[in-house]
Amino acid sequence: MKRVPQGDLLRQYLLKSSISTTLLSELLKNKGVLIKSKNKKSTLPYFLKTIIDSKLFNQIERNEVIKEKQPKFTNASIKIKNNFKLDKLCDIKLNLQEELVEKSEFKLNYTFKNAPEFYIDSSKKDQIKIALDIEIEIEDQLENYNSTTIDRTAKIDVILEKDVLIINKNYTSPETKEVVDFVVEKVRKYLKAEQYINKDADFFMIRFDDFKDDKRVEFLKSFQHLSSNQIKYKSIVDLDIEYKDDYKGFDKLLDSISSMKVKGDNLENHPFIADINYYSKILVSGIKIKYEFDLGMEKGEIVLDLGFPEFKSESIDENISNPTFVFSINVISCLNKSNTYKITSEIAVIVEKYKNEVYSHYKI
Repeated sequence: MKRVPQGDLLRQYLLKSSISTTLLSELLKNKGVLIKSKNKKSTLPYFLKTIIDSKLFNQIERNEVIKEKQPKFTNASIKIKNNFKLDKLCDIKLNLQEELVEKSEFKLNYTFKNAPEFYIDSSKKDQIKIALDIEIEIEDQLENYNSTTIDRTAKIDVILEKDVLIINKNYTSPETKEVVDFVVEKVRKYLKAEQYINKDADFFMIRFDDFKDDKRVEFLKSFQHLSSNQIKYKSIVDLDIEYKDDYKGFDKLLDSISSMKVKGDNLENHPFIADINYYSKILVSGIKIKYEFDLGMEKGEIVLDLGFPEFKSESIDENISNPTFVFSINVISCLNKSNTYKITSEIAVIVEKYKNEVYSHYKI
């Protein structure tokens, strides 16, 4: 039987940002424990510490690990001068372990299993790209009770389309995101030092404030029209909702609610998505869509998670919440689980192309 952590070690685990408040509240509710406060830090772990067993812990851990391992994708692009050649990026020398230790205020909880360096990836005959593979080992007693370390991976692909340099970022955990963001900034500094970009130029990314509230909803729900020979739309299954305080009374069911997750099937017909009158009353910060896929040797179902995961509703008034658009791909079913990375990588390219096509129609 799986060992369950006890006392404060369990409390620390339950406080991890990747474990949602909604999940913990539902577990308490299923045990007959009803509490008014949903303050995760001060309330939920203390109740759960006394009633959690191996079955409940496995449920929490399974949910958290799936979320932690789920590949997440975003990209950044920048206009570049005509004298730039893509293979120049291979001139950038990386000593990431040493550089990140020097940059970090605290001791890193991870080490590199490989020595990442940019290389030319010519696997596709019609496109040359520069790639970087990242493998790290994370030390964390709260992550895996069978071992004190876990492995996570990330990948960067860089392509050149006319005079625009596009960096595709594929990461999983917060640690791999930190590494990827550090490398991307290092690339920007290199391009600036070599005068391949203007001195004030920066990478362009899709951000929360690129849209009016109604257009942000339309942008997110437009992905239900993403359809190709490889992907077929099924339904919208989840919504992340933030309710605007200045519209209290618009709907009695929403009074006193600041945020919620709406879960279900066929949510494209729900008023939050289908009724334009709601667009100015609520903020839709995330959406999940289910698709069938057929990649020839692989077929099954995926859930595409689209949105702005770092958005914080309490930051709206201070105008400091302007997070980057991110999508992740959860493979629900497939013929062979060992092909999960290949599946997500191929589908990510399809999503990226669609995202870049429709963005201009909805931005401010």
